[in-house]
Amino acid sequence: MGFIVGFNRDRDSYMVPLALAESGQLDKLVTDYYRGCHSLDAARLRHRHSDGISSRMVRTSSRALAAQAVWEVGRRVFPGLPFPSSLVDRSIGAEVRRAWRASQTSDLVIYSGYASAVFKEARDVRKVLFQFHPPPSLVRRELTRIGVKELSGRWAEPEVADFERKQSLYTEEIGLADHILCASSFTKRGLVEDGVPAEKVTVVPYGCPRPPEMSLQTDGTRAVKGAQFLFVGQGVERKGLRILLEAWPSVGLGSTLDLVCSRIDPVLGELAARCPGVRLHSSLSRDSLNRLFDSSDCLVLPSLVEGFGLVIGEALSRGCRVIATENTGLSDLALPPELGIVVRAGDVSGLGRAMSDVVNTQGVAGVDAATCRRHAGDRSWAWFRDGIRSALAGAVPGE
Repeated sequence: MGFIVGFNRDRDSYMVPLALAESGQLDKLVTDYYRGCHSLDAARLRHRHSDGISSRMVRTSSRALAAQAVWEVGRRVFPGLPFPSSLVDRSIGAEVRRAWRASQTSDLVIYSGYASAVFKEARDVRKVLFQFHPPPSLVRRELTRIGVKELSGRWAEPEVADFERKQSLYTEEIGLADHILCASSFTKRGLVEDGVPAEKVTVVPYGCPRPPEMSLQTDGTRAVKGAQFLFVGQGVERKGLRILLEAWPSVGLGSTLDLVCSRIDPVLGELAARCPGVRLHSSLSRDSLNRLFDSSDCLVLPSLVEGFGLVIGEALSRGCRVIATENTGLSDLALPPELGIVVRAGDVSGLGRAMSDVVNTQGVAGVDAATCRRHAGDRSWAWFRDGIRSALAGAVPGE
């Protein structure tokens, strides 16, 4: 007996269904689009494929794809157009239920947001929920604790802007699940705070991409004076960008900070423009971003709430040390403290001290790019897939 896996888009680069396909346990992957399943072969969607998952094992939702295509076109005319999350969630969920009805023996690993319909119907099979985002209730609690105002419109956090629907769906899903997987202890904390027994939740930290072969010129210490810091992510309050910009003056002259934001709140953009040594990039190609990783000394991810932060693994595999908050998945990677520096979310002075420590320890043995890449290799995506298989082996059906 195998598993049906369901989610939208190319979530987690298909690593969960790939983990099952590698062990002969994947019955079906349900998603919106998968290359090889459609006559449509749009260039921007060609990455929607995994060499280890045949298109014959995939079922897609045309309705979910169409809703997102309309939104992609519409937001160019109306930038504040909200993502059709309710329609997409229901469409993927309905396709998952149809896939299970065709089998009625497959176990289920369904990502949060898409599980409710099939979990209500399925009997005598394992119903595993992958809670890939922090619970909406945890997002609200943390933003309130840190003092972030609930925003509205284009720059609202999705969990806040659509809180009632998200919270209702989340409560239903965790009540129906036999077991819950998540990528960080932070997400697990939210689940336990909401009444889920700790033994019902397993943390499987995300892995790192394969470290590239690097030239001698890019190995070792890369900064002579100061340090080159890097932030990659949405330029919104949840990512802690305001905290980073407020902490930046304490780092001192000689260091630089590159902000790579595909979109940014105009208020935060104006704040960044006034900070000396800060360079804002609105869009970079993959090659350009990799070159920026390679030339940087430290990634800073000051997120206020984060399911994990996949950019952590990217940075580590390119040779960057990482500063990130306790509200990310950095602590779950169990890195040496000089490579993975954990700070309290919302703490401006603590973040400033951590960045200053990076500047002061440039050139110290054990904090070079090669060491970072070696630890990334030990925490690979294969390591993550092993963790998924192990966790699912212990997940048993509920009563």
